Amino acid sequence: MTDDLTVTGASSDSDVGSAVASPSSEDERIIGLQRAVSAKAQEAAAERARAAALEAEIERYRLASMSDEDRAGYLTDREKAHMRSLESENERLRLAQRFPDVAPHFETIYNAKSAEEQMAYLHSLLSPTAPATTPVAPFPDVDMNNPMRSPGEGISVPPNVVLNESDADRILANWGNRPMRGR
Repeated sequence: MTDDLTVTGASSDSDVGSAVASPSSEDERIIGLQRAVSAKAQEAAAERARAAALEAEIERYRLASMSDEDRAGYLTDREKAHMRSLESENERLRLAQRFPDVAPHFETIYNAKSAEEQMAYLHSLLSPTAPATTPVAPFPDVDMNNPMRSPGEGISVPPNVVLNESDADRILANWGNRPMRGR
């Protein structure tokens, strides 16, 4: 961990022991980012708590304005809706266990806020970005009595390059007395 610290205030080897170690600028930035993320998370939690308190107060006023019969029917309807949502969630979890490879895609589509988001996600899944399989070039048959040529040693010259005399002499010097094949 000492390599993450910078030593300040040391002017010679004898002063190193009295030098003060301070965190590097990267550590300070990380700490600053962590503080900012923590502050935003706390703000979001406080906002959710305020929203839940307001919902509870609205619900209390709504129930207070209802008759006993209406209140019982209202609570029963809410309980039924809650049961339907729980049953739906249970079914999704059961299906996720049966089809684990498809479940994340279904959840993404299910949780999309609009039909446009659903369609955009489906489009991203179905549109090919790269070919599914790359064609494999067939290997040519090799006659072991006449093997394929191996790359030459020395200088390789790209096609359509004009060589000057010194380049040609250097290549021919590397060629030596090797027999020439072909013609």
